Amino acid sequence: MSKLFLTHPPTPTPQTTHLSSHEGISCFPLTPLTSPCGRLTLTPLTLADIPTLYSISHPHEHANNKQDPNVHPYYGGFTYGPFATLDDYTHFIQDRFFAKPDVVGFVIHTTYEPDGVTLTPSPTRTCASESDAGGRVIGLIALLSTVPAHLRTELGHVWYDTRYRGTFVGKAAPATVLHWAFEELGFWRVEWKCMPSNVASRRAAVKLGFVYEGTFRKFMVGRAPDRRAVDMDYLAMTDD
Repeated sequence: MSKLFLTHPPTPTPQTTHLSSHEGISCFPLTPLTSPCGRLTLTPLTLADIPTLYSISHPHEHANNKQDPNVHPYYGGFTYGPFATLDDYTHFIQDRFFAKPDVVGFVIHTTYEPDGVTLTPSPTRTCASESDAGGRVIGLIALLSTVPAHLRTELGHVWYDTRYRGTFVGKAAPATVLHWAFEELGFWRVEWKCMPSNVASRRAAVKLGFVYEGTFRKFMVGRAPDRRAVDMDYLAMTDD
């Protein structure tokens, strides 16, 4: 199988004025991915996906309190979010995803419904568009901090609808992206970072096969107003 990044390292030209998708800036080929089990479709993130992702991860406008039980617990494990408004979340996606050539985000779609749960259509999408994309939008996953010249990237921004906890989604979505990164793009190394307090994230990484390599102390500045030093655990997986 061709390993694209190994044979043809990309040289993207940033175009920060284009902020509705990864088009024209990402170093990655923008192609949909399908999980081996066939129950997940991953499509490159676009501006049209943002309202749906926001509605899944935030219970209502102005849900900017990490202690709100309805806010997605993902935000409790990192230094950003939740976001008070859809506009705030949109600006975050544009800045962290669409304006960076080393990032590609994928929206997770599935037709599978967890046992005992009947899911209504996503409020910002038509039934036709959901079917075309491979089912209901349930979450997000990304590759970031990519260094094509050294065949290194990071798996992150991973979250999905809490109603899918304990299902195949938690393994199938990352495994699909990892297969693409190693087998099709030819990366040698994929990293996973999480704060030491984020036990669930580290546990998920280990289950996928990532190996703990150490803790970077005072890795970054935390959120306002206290802006405390944040340590970061490093885990990684290599192609051997």
